[in-house]
Amino acid sequence: MEHSEGGGAARPCEDCAWYRTMINRAAGDPRPRADLEALFGAHLRRTHAPEAPAEGRRHLRGL
Repeated sequence: MEHSEGGGAARPCEDCAWYRTMINRAAGDPRPRADLEALFGAHLRRTHAPEAPAEGRRHLRGL
């Protein structure tokens, strides 16, 4: 997410909006919803998480 100068609101991430929309559409079907929530969590960690020190960070193996 990009932040504007002067402490203004952040510009929304288009990928985050897409994940939220798809999760809401899958509300009645738990399996696809869980898959989408897992992918959304991975997107958040990969794209929006502040960098953590390498020592204490565990990386999940890709499938």
